[in-house]
Amino acid sequence: MIMSLSSTKASGPFSVSTTLLKALKGSLSIPLQLLFKCSFSTGLVPDQLKVARVVPIHIKGSSYLVSNYRPISLLSIFNKLIEKLMYNRIISYL
Repeated sequence: MIMSLSSTKASGPFSVSTTLLKALKGSLSIPLQLLFKCSFSTGLVPDQLKVARVVPIHIKGSSYLVSNYRPISLLSIFNKLIEKLMYNRIISYL
């Protein structure tokens, strides 16, 4: 699942890039697996994975007007992993 992450996505609030995660997948896969299994069995997502970095993106018009921006939230790579795993579980169940 780690190798399926896109390397072009933003790193999110923890600044852990997907290239770094892919390089360290051998040593990080077991702790992440334990964390995700615990999260799935309890039904709770750790609060640290719910943190996002909100960045304004310019839509159109003058860049001096605040109304010409829209917010996007950059989630952490670990949050994206847990969402993909949960998605796969739900799809296989259905």
